[in-house]
Amino acid sequence: MLTFNIGPSKLTKATKKDICNSIIEGVGEFSHRSREFSKISKQAIEGLRELFDIPKDYKIFYTNSATEAMQLCVGNCCEQKSYHFVCGVFSEVFAKTSELMHKKVIRNKADFGKLNNFKTARIQKDTDLITITHNETSTGVMCKKSDIKLIRKKAPKAILAVDITSSAGSFKPDIKDADVWLFSVQKCFGLPSGLGIMIVSKKAYEKSLELLKKEKNQAGYFYFENLWSKMKEKYQTPQTPNVLNIYLLAKKLRRWNKTGGVRKNYSRALKKYGIIEKFVFKNSKFDFFVKDKKVRSIFSVCLEAEPQIIEKIHAFCTQQKIILGQGYGDLKPYTFRIANFPAIKESHLKKLIKIIQNQL
Repeated sequence: MLTFNIGPSKLTKATKKDICNSIIEGVGEFSHRSREFSKISKQAIEGLRELFDIPKDYKIFYTNSATEAMQLCVGNCCEQKSYHFVCGVFSEVFAKTSELMHKKVIRNKADFGKLNNFKTARIQKDTDLITITHNETSTGVMCKKSDIKLIRKKAPKAILAVDITSSAGSFKPDIKDADVWLFSVQKCFGLPSGLGIMIVSKKAYEKSLELLKKEKNQAGYFYFENLWSKMKEKYQTPQTPNVLNIYLLAKKLRRWNKTGGVRKNYSRALKKYGIIEKFVFKNSKFDFFVKDKKVRSIFSVCLEAEPQIIEKIHAFCTQQKIILGQGYGDLKPYTFRIANFPAIKESHLKKLIKIIQNQL
């Protein structure tokens, strides 16, 4: 089976070997209060710090998913008002999460396939939390580092949170440009689903403490101080975490940090994107859903075509034991998505393109 699904991603041979080794080593039977778990958790946290150059005053927490991390972000960092740049389904999830937690929500909305205008954004001074989705998985639109820097400059007092779920691992953020970075590991990191990561600044941590004192912190048992009390010395968590995935994360980070890290992953992603781009330019039946190349994702590539062509391609790929990412939500009938993650090789993409071309 060969998958180009946007998530869960394809697993590499090395990760599959790690899964087998985890059974031999008894990882699934480790207590989350044991020395064995603390050791692998420490390796994962230190690996993340190295991969992303995370400053010492930023804390790292485990969650069960990126969606849960959104809720914890709102609960810990937003007292009354949040401002959300919405350009697709997942950026809307962040806004909806805040809304369901009874915050005053302001949406800066862009049409699907287009990016928000960060330059014209007007953010009120009493805004507690601002959210940006770096790579909108549902539509294949991606903002730039300069957009994040601009919003930080526009609203320096607000907590700025950035979702990097479908780019983390191939994209290296400038950590100091935001207060919360969140993602899950089943996309670019190429691991099984069920583990999320939050990278939290001192400013965001102190905001959580402030809301706690005011009795307005809505994170419940997962307020940042409680997460840190378990993490700071023993690298543990209040809840029973996904021990297996943390083990797999530690192993992957060790390999990546030894072999070029994010820089290498990004370089490979750019080269593979060029293969997709060449295919689209040579085939008039396909086009990029995101027309503006400057804001087009190279990690979750969304292509459009006539519905009958999309249906035919999916059916034939299924026969060949190849999984394509379907279009998301209302985009499903006339788009499909191709994951361009580290686990996807150039040879995999070339095989997919050859199969598609044979069906045209």
